[in-house]
Amino acid sequence: MKKPSLMNPMIVLDFDDTLIDTKQRQYQVIKSFFNSYQIEISDFENYLKYRILSKASNTDFASQYLNNEIQLVEYKNYFKAKIESDEFLKYDQPIVNIELLKKISLNYRLVLLSLRTYYDQGVKQLNQFGLKEYFSEIYFLKHHEINPKTDILNNLKLKYSSITFIGDTSSDYEAANKSEVDFYGVNTGLFSLPNNINTFEDINQYLITKL
Repeated sequence: MKKPSLMNPMIVLDFDDTLIDTKQRQYQVIKSFFNSYQIEISDFENYLKYRILSKASNTDFASQYLNNEIQLVEYKNYFKAKIESDEFLKYDQPIVNIELLKKISLNYRLVLLSLRTYYDQGVKQLNQFGLKEYFSEIYFLKHHEINPKTDILNNLKLKYSSITFIGDTSSDYEAANKSEVDFYGVNTGLFSLPNNINTFEDINQYLITKL
């Protein structure tokens, strides 16, 4: 397959809830934790409604069913240990049309930029979905109080003159904004993006504009 040259414009793509849908995985980890306590939680649709309407984190959702601080610590440790395990990664589903991504990769340098705790698990998942070969660079960065995506975008700017970042969260937009990189949002995340951001319904709608 033809590889884009260094002169090609670059598209930087977020992974979770931009290229793949992770919402079911997050829910199943929470459900599994409470199953061990024989506690029944809301179904998936109501989980989504709660998080969207309340702009709530997974911890906010889980806290409805927790009785004390000890259980909260146990929940957080369980979620962290399980969220990127094979047991739950199997619930993820692709959003991106692979054939479309393949076509785009012929004329654009594609870079993956995502937050994950375990790099190897992220790469394994890329391979499982048949996506890895289309990316010239892959960054799985650990979560941090300061958005680590900003540094990567700044470094990429030193090497490439035309860069666009695509993501589903306000933090993706903030990283692009601080790096002075063009940004487009996709509406496949849980939370609405600010009105001043140009958005597409999903990544495929954006990629079609690049054909």
